[in-house]
Amino acid sequence: MKSYLIFLSILTNVCLYSQSKGVTESTPSPQSGEGRGEVYAVVVGISDYQDKDIPDLRFADKDAEALQIFKIQCRR
Repeated sequence: MKSYLIFLSILTNVCLYSQSKGVTESTPSPQSGEGRGEVYAVVVGISDYQDKDIPDLRFADKDAEALQIFKIQCRR
C-alpha cells in the first residue's frame, strides 16, 4: 500500500508540474484540422497469477489503477 501511495503521489506531482510551466494552450483553428486527438491505452495489471510457477506480483493491479487516475487528471 505504501508503494502504491508513493507511486500515485509521484504521478500526480508530475502531472501538476507539467501543467504549471507557464505554457498556454492555443485554440486550433477549426479550418486547420489540428487539435487534441483521442488517446487510448490498454493497461493490464495482473497481481494474482493462476500458474503456480509464476510468482504473484504485489501491486500490479494498483499500479494499473494509478495509471488510469493519472491519465484522467492529465486530460483536464
